[in-house]
Amino acid sequence: MIGTDTGDDAQARVQTHTGGRGAHVIVLAGAVAVLIAGLLVAAAGPLLYRGGVLELDSAREGTQSLAGMLAGLAGAVALVGLAMSVLGKSSKGAIVGVLVIIAALLLGFRVVGAMVQRSGLPPIHDAQTDWDNPVAFTGRALAGREADAAAPVRDDARIGAGAGEDWAGMTFAEAQATFWELEPLHLDMEPAAATVLADEVARRQGWSVMFSDPPGGQIEAVQRSFWYGLPADIAVRIVEAESGSRVDVRSTSRLAGNDMGANAQRIKVFLDDLAQTAAVRAAGAGDAPATD
Repeated sequence: MIGTDTGDDAQARVQTHTGGRGAHVIVLAGAVAVLIAGLLVAAAGPLLYRGGVLELDSAREGTQSLAGMLAGLAGAVALVGLAMSVLGKSSKGAIVGVLVIIAALLLGFRVVGAMVQRSGLPPIHDAQTDWDNPVAFTGRALAGREADAAAPVRDDARIGAGAGEDWAGMTFAEAQATFWELEPLHLDMEPAAATVLADEVARRQGWSVMFSDPPGGQIEAVQRSFWYGLPADIAVRIVEAESGSRVDVRSTSRLAGNDMGANAQRIKVFLDDLAQTAAVRAAGAGDAPATD
């Protein structure tokens, strides 16, 4: 009869519809799996380095490159799944496809951004507020670095030829000045009191303070980076200056090479925190009632 289906025709149509829907689900599931793999690879770098499986460059750059490629593949597969979902009128599939594409783009942008940042920052591992009168480390700190086979601390350090013509031959001081304005901090308090306050701020920043000498105006500490656990030695020098104290800071990684701006950022965060803490303490002292 016209307008009626035989049982075989109806079954075939149901199988076709089910197969089409299953295809886009499989494609989207594959995109999700690839995206998860990319996220795991990106997160595995620090773990593989800390576990001694990979060298730092491989853990930091190799895994990120692979994660970026997986993000691109996940996005491409999700785009195919999205098109199939739209054609198959599957709103849930379309939503999943869009979400996977967005996540893949975010991961890809993060990886590319890190690579661009690394290539653009000066390849130095030592930063400080005063290269004209460098902040010195004590013999104990230098001995600890030597025992750890760390890069030597040099006040006249220059970037090697392997860094490219844009940086080769440039002093660390010159390279630092192209990106960061690190200046000493002036506090309206005597050096000993400023050193005690700096010690407090350093510990709050998560530094492991190894040496603190308020009368001598000196602090030394070690801090490890969050992801890779890379150690850096920090020296704080506080001397008497007009109407108070002058605070200079030096932060030097134990591994040579590009520190990704970590040392300069560490100094800036510390000095900003110290300045704010000193201002709060001064305001509190001013509000306190006078005593005989």
